[in-house]
Amino acid sequence: MPLRAAFLLLLLFGAKAARPAEDLDFYDVDLNELTYSAIPFAGYDDKTGWQFGGAGFLYKETEPGINAGLFGVSNLNDFHSATLNYEQRTAGRWFYGFHGLAERAFDNYYGEGDLTAPDNPRRTSIYHVEFKPTILYKVFPHFRAGVFNDYRSRVETGVERIGSPVPGDPTRLFPDESSNAWGLKVEWDNRDRILNPRKGDYFQMSLLACPEAWSTLPGAETFVQLQVDLRRFRTIRRRLVLAQHFLGALTQGEPGYLFRYRLGGLDALRGYKDNRFRGKTFFVLQEELRWYLNKYVSVNVSADFGDIADDSFRQLKLTGQAGLRVGLPPGWGQKARVELGYGYDQSTFQIQFGEIF
Repeated sequence: MPLRAAFLLLLLFGAKAARPAEDLDFYDVDLNELTYSAIPFAGYDDKTGWQFGGAGFLYKETEPGINAGLFGVSNLNDFHSATLNYEQRTAGRWFYGFHGLAERAFDNYYGEGDLTAPDNPRRTSIYHVEFKPTILYKVFPHFRAGVFNDYRSRVETGVERIGSPVPGDPTRLFPDESSNAWGLKVEWDNRDRILNPRKGDYFQMSLLACPEAWSTLPGAETFVQLQVDLRRFRTIRRRLVLAQHFLGALTQGEPGYLFRYRLGGLDALRGYKDNRFRGKTFFVLQEELRWYLNKYVSVNVSADFGDIADDSFRQLKLTGQAGLRVGLPPGWGQKARVELGYGYDQSTFQIQFGEIF
């Protein structure tokens, strides 16, 4: 669950842990009982400055189970954001999910494609909303299939150049957009756990379609997107887990700004700034070693390799990352993530919630 912040943990409190700590393995936590945590925080990043807010998590891995997070952040001036992520697994065969986001925020725009310059991006001030409900049915053990909806809205309220102004800069970059897409999704999941898995595989494939009539963009076209997400987890030594991830997508047609893919920032090619590279087709390979010092702290070292384009890939990219994962009491299942990332011409520092994958 991503949340932009750079200083964290003013206060932690939550439900009583299900088992005494001495009964747990060195990095094992009991997620079979309903557990919650709440975290007020103060933070800073280079996009929005000082931020203040809080987060709450509720999770239980056995069926019926739940994994939910609600968090909000504000710089007390011109950035305000609220996010809800909710997943519920019933005692029967149904799975319900929801992602909601509403914010007044900024987007640093470097340009389109994979050859953008690192300096002087244009900053767009926006109102941004997302609603993504999902319903899946367990066809047989480990396999689910179902439908989802994906609504996104963006209203641009201003544009400025970061750094030296450029003559002829436009006062507006993109038209306002409200687009609604629907899709089909299938999942295979035999991981030993949802939060911080140590072994098993996860596969997800989604097919999304946005008819031109469901978008407010002038001259909108129907487009279709196919996305694949493959993850594998292996314990290679008692305290060492190898996590591997492939994520890729193809687009047929011309999506608007909100449905074009982006690399850089929180999740993919993490050594580059948010929104650094953009396009209709992309792939990313991620290899990560997770060394568990104990159930509270782990050290992660990883590499991201990939590219993005509209037509053909022109410049494959590699980033390296290293950081800590700190468990949040009382159940220690949810994590705070502190990470440094390095790309060819940019670097990043992040403190977030949750693993990348």
